[in-house]
Amino acid sequence: MLGLVTPVLAYLHDPACAVVGGYVYRGKAYPELDGVYLYGDYCAGWVRGFRLVNGVPVEAFTPLASPVVNDNVVSFGEDASGEVYVVMASGLIYRVAPTQ
Repeated sequence: MLGLVTPVLAYLHDPACAVVGGYVYRGKAYPELDGVYLYGDYCAGWVRGFRLVNGVPVEAFTPLASPVVNDNVVSFGEDASGEVYVVMASGLIYRVAPTQ
């Protein structure tokens, strides 16, 4: 039998906006992101990530803002290697990667 459980994370946001669910990073290129759940906020245009540590969500990095002003996160994708991509309303697609 399936059911829902209490949310693992919640944050205040404009109720007219969408929280866009993403993926748990399982790629090999950036081991420091392993196990981080990536998600976005449509209106704010940012991507955040957290991992569960002993059942508690711990923010993995500072929110990543879209490089394009007034762009909106609409979806996420994952390639065959487990690398994660963010799709923006403008049609731009970004690969998630740590800053150099």
